[in-house]
Amino acid sequence: MIPRYVLTGGPGTGKSTLLDDLNGKGMGSVGEVAEFVINGEMIRDGDVLPWKNVLAFQKRVLELQLEWEGYMNDESHFVLQDRGVPDGIAYCRVGGIETPPELTEAAKRTNYSGVFLVDPLPELENNEVRREDPEKQLELHRAVREVYTELGYTPIPIPAMSRHLRAKLVLDRILAWPITPRCGGMDNNYIGAAPCLVYERQKPAQTQERRRPWQEVLAEHRAQ
Repeated sequence: MIPRYVLTGGPGTGKSTLLDDLNGKGMGSVGEVAEFVINGEMIRDGDVLPWKNVLAFQKRVLELQLEWEGYMNDESHFVLQDRGVPDGIAYCRVGGIETPPELTEAAKRTNYSGVFLVDPLPELENNEVRREDPEKQLELHRAVREVYTELGYTPIPIPAMSRHLRAKLVLDRILAWPITPRCGGMDNNYIGAAPCLVYERQKPAQTQERRRPWQEVLAEHRAQ
């Protein structure tokens, strides 16, 4: 399987910006499904919106999240995505509704290679689709962290710092994980990276599918 990593956290913390900064050759990316749904509903003047119908909105997000995560690009050496399935549980809890059973089951089936918790910025970044105040932002941030922890993940905090340093920290940790192949343009010199530890999901040891050493992948890419 291609390693898949999640950027998560409260709204307006800079996850989408971070994903854009890291997007490059050899990396697959998945944008934020919730924002896609909101934009679509606003264009057609629909009601499947988090401030109108939280339950219907989360069910629609889950449907598309699973669909988008199902797309696999054989040329990608790893995938980085803006939010994951478990985020929906946090939003249900904060929204005061019961989590749909299908969302709970889908979250339990996730098997992300790592989760990055992007901390709030000094100033809340809001727009037409993000309407939370600072208190709600922090409440959602804590809820997201709790949900991923309950599912057996160890979220890696990404502090509020410059865009360059945030991107460096995420890429360092991804490239340091043993089964993440490195490719041209995304090796340790990508943004001055220095190897760091990446925490994988806490699960029983199992036989991993053998992946080619990153040195082989890099050498093949440069020879093309």
